[in-house]
Formats: sequence, C-alpha cells, structure tokens
Amino acid sequence: MELAENVKRNDFNPMELAEGLSKRKELYEAIHPETKHNATFKGNQFEDSSKTKSDIDRFTEDTAKRIGKSETFVKEHLQLNDIKIEDKQKVRDNKLNKSEALAIFRKEKKIAQK
Repeated sequence: MELAENVKRNDFNPMELAEGLSKRKELYEAIHPETKHNATFKGNQFEDSSKTKSDIDRFTEDTAKRIGKSETFVKEHLQLNDIKIEDKQKVRDNKLNKSEALAIFRKEKKIAQK
C-alpha cells in the first residue's frame, strides 16, 4: 500500500521504483507461488493447490491495478533491475532516463543473443 501511495505521488526515481517493484514481486510470488512464471500446472490447476490460473492475478496485473499504472509501466520498471550497474547509477543520477536505459539494455541483449 505504501508503494502504491508513493508511486502515485511520484516519490521515486525509476531505479528506486524498479527495486521496490522487484521486492514486491518476491513477496507476491511467495504468497502466490502459482503466479510464478515457471509454476507447474496440471491442466488449468496449480499442481499443489486447488487454485486455478484464473483465481489469482498475475503480478504485473495486480500491481498495475494497485498503483494505478499500466502493466507495461510495471514490466519496464522491472526490466531496469537487469541493466548494467553503471547504467543503474546513471539512472539514479538522472544522467540516463528509463527509456534510454531500456533501449541500451535491449540493444545489448539482442547483440548477446546473436
């Protein structure tokens, strides 16, 4: 709830938000392990539970609703956790914005895949 309130007031820089969302994701998946990307299902039902895929929102969907932003907003901020350390610092110091940092990350990822 505190995260949602601070996001609405824009109290975070992009890296602080990325780190906060990452922590929230850890907690969310601990509470709802069936929402993890690699969760094991038998048909539509989580292997170790009576819950089905449709019973619990995905992390990005739940978080977007709670903070009043889009799922894309949440996903992009989570991706910031994967950028290089020096680029993270540039984002913190306002020398690189979120879009620029993600463009560099995606370009480097594409090169690495080739």
